[in-house]
Amino acid sequence: MSLNPEQRAAAEHMHGPLLILAGAGSGKTRVITHRVGYLIDQGIAPENILAVSFTNKAAGEMKERVAQIVGKKVASEVHLSTFHALGANLLRQYIDRIGYKKPFTILDAGDQLKVLKEVIEHADLDPHEIKPKEILPIISRGKNAFCQPKDLKVMRLNPLVSYAQRLFRPYMDACKALNAVDFDDLQTLPVKLFRENPDVLQACRQLYKFVMVDEYQDTNDTQLLVLRLLCNPTNNLCVVGDDDQAIYSFRGAVTRNILEFEKHFPGARVIKLQQNYRSTTMILKAANAVVRNNVARRDKALWSALGEGEPIEYYELQDEVEEADFVASAILRGGEAGQPWSDFAILMRTARTSQFFEESLTAAGVPYKMVGGNKFFDRSEIKDIVCYLKVLLNPRDEVALRRIINTPSRGVGHTSLTRMSDYAHSHDVSMYSLIANPELIDELRPGQIEALKALHGLFEDYRRRFRGGDLEATLEQMIADIGYRDYIRQSEKSDKVARIRLDNITYLVGSLRKHEERGDKLESWVQRLALADARDNSDAGSEEAADTVTIMTLHASKGLEYPSVFLIGFEEGLLPHARSLEAGGDGDVEEERRLVYVGITRAQRRLTLTSARTRGAGTAKKRRTVSRYLEEIPAEFIRTYAHGEHEPDVRAERTRTRRNIRDIIDAIKQA
Repeated sequence: MSLNPEQRAAAEHMHGPLLILAGAGSGKTRVITHRVGYLIDQGIAPENILAVSFTNKAAGEMKERVAQIVGKKVASEVHLSTFHALGANLLRQYIDRIGYKKPFTILDAGDQLKVLKEVIEHADLDPHEIKPKEILPIISRGKNAFCQPKDLKVMRLNPLVSYAQRLFRPYMDACKALNAVDFDDLQTLPVKLFRENPDVLQACRQLYKFVMVDEYQDTNDTQLLVLRLLCNPTNNLCVVGDDDQAIYSFRGAVTRNILEFEKHFPGARVIKLQQNYRSTTMILKAANAVVRNNVARRDKALWSALGEGEPIEYYELQDEVEEADFVASAILRGGEAGQPWSDFAILMRTARTSQFFEESLTAAGVPYKMVGGNKFFDRSEIKDIVCYLKVLLNPRDEVALRRIINTPSRGVGHTSLTRMSDYAHSHDVSMYSLIANPELIDELRPGQIEALKALHGLFEDYRRRFRGGDLEATLEQMIADIGYRDYIRQSEKSDKVARIRLDNITYLVGSLRKHEERGDKLESWVQRLALADARDNSDAGSEEAADTVTIMTLHASKGLEYPSVFLIGFEEGLLPHARSLEAGGDGDVEEERRLVYVGITRAQRRLTLTSARTRGAGTAKKRRTVSRYLEEIPAEFIRTYAHGEHEPDVRAERTRTRRNIRDIIDAIKQA
């Protein structure tokens, strides 16, 4: 086996508990799969080996790599699954031992909400006030922690916990009455099964004699209970993980599981995998320096044989628009030099930060994709507002008009819209002219005619208003006159989703303000947004679409790697996120630091950090402070360029590349 000494020691460990502390890029999957092969070589029957991961994708990749080592037939006999799949398999065999019938039903998310809604109504509560979508996550969090909602310390300040506690048992009873389990029950019910049925537990111990767990730092309290029951007394348990990459506490993951492994499984051997096969030494030294400031961690330091590499670069830009233009121009230069677009990744703390980067990349002609979420300009509320503006600027834009003619509702349904469209085409008139004269359509009702004329009046009114300047205030007033914010509040069942959509509109209005401050007109701004949508549609399904820049959150980036990484928004309030600062707990700030560590270690050869001196527009414009984590990177590992303080050559380059972006935008306007 082509393993380094530490990897080999881990792969060849057989009996007793083993903790493999696998740093970022240290080849942990290789170790797991080779350990499966080694156990089989030593005479362990493949059906006695259980390897557990957290996603179906990870389990599938593990199965493929095991098959490469031991062959497909033998690999098919090894139990490779997720925690939930393991639980489902156990319950399929034994659920009748805990009061259910075979076969049982697994409720999907929609079914769970329906059941909980009925429970809420039966408890004489109003499901419009005590919303199932807000209660169910608290119940889920309790199940993951194997406790009741009232015992969740992290939720002690949540006013809905008392309702979740009141509904917890009735909800579970309602599910059982349906002979159904939810997704979390696939983890909690095996604990009940094992505790109440010693013979079942013993049979499972005889079957799963050697257990391995990937990404152990992401386990929760319930999963730890399953492992302790299943692996006792031999404790032939091998876990692989990295406490420095524990970033999922919001999902119920418990970092102390990996920190206290020897306490839970006495006599454990610990092997550290610290050689990184991904990044240059300079990047790893910076990552080590940052994460070393965490108190709750195991001591380790990544190193690399790939060479010293270039120092990290940090740029402080004036605002989010300049930050986005700078990143887009840097990527454009790399692409023009022959570097594939897929070499580049833009990482951010929250997805909503992507808006300006999407605009700048589109203007520069750089293809991109969003991972783990919709592109900003793909969101329905953004498309709707932009379509209103498109019609203002071009009344003959029938596609845009058809999208918003009944959004918010004006009583113009599909049938009426079809009649209008047929009339327009047969009489060679525009749809826009018909909303000015809807009485030409005999089938339209008086209420529809009145609503369409009002819409036409709105368009004509705001066409004049936008010519008068103050674009931001005019757009905000138009959104209010349309009633769009109220439309979102009324159409969304979830307050949280409604708030996100309303925030997206606020970000859109702020974008217009930013561009207005730079002298852009409404026409050029709308055209810039339209280009983003047009590029998405033209790239969809094409072979070239695979070669794109990746935009993603730090959480979504875990496990991935890119030659060139831009880690943006390196500011207090973003990194660390404002929520972690408000919580007032060091643990939250430490998890944010681990997020930074994850982001840094995604970079293979080049890492650029950026921040903005100000974010927001108008009264929402705020002065920003550089992230505390920047100060934790020693000066010898980083080159710092603050706005207005660049070295002459860097300042000249910045001016040149920014002018390139503006030239590209101007060229697009004229096309």
